[in-house]
Amino acid sequence: MIFIRKKKPTLLKNFIWFVLVVINQSHLAKKSKGRGSGFQTAILAQLAKKVYTIEVYPELSKKAQKLLNKLGYQNIKYKLGDGKLGWQEFAPFDKIIVTAAASEIPSLLVEQLKTDGKMILPLETNRQQYLVLLRKLVDNRVELKKLVPVRFVALG
Repeated sequence: MIFIRKKKPTLLKNFIWFVLVVINQSHLAKKSKGRGSGFQTAILAQLAKKVYTIEVYPELSKKAQKLLNKLGYQNIKYKLGDGKLGWQEFAPFDKIIVTAAASEIPSLLVEQLKTDGKMILPLETNRQQYLVLLRKLVDNRVELKKLVPVRFVALG
């Protein structure tokens, strides 16, 4: 789970490019090289002023943090925990990227988005998953746009 705050001017156009990267990587098997390396976080750290990332697995979190620190990234905050809960302490966020399939829109994450903020997430309905772009409207209402079919692991 990745949260983005205080975007750089180029983030909006590059956000779509990032979505394409996620789509192209979604077919990777569980034992593929690079999983847990912090690749997505590193891309976002190049595009955003500040990136907040939550990882549920301690060993993956340590591995990614060590690598990204070694590479000199200083605009990333790390948390070990359940990404469905978000990171209220640093909310609201401009963007949230969910990297596991949800069976419903995570309301806690919607609450942590700024008004007009965007969240991209794989959403599963009727045994089918789609990458969905969500935009938060006034009063926590949301606008959804179904993008493409995908296959992600389930959000715990």
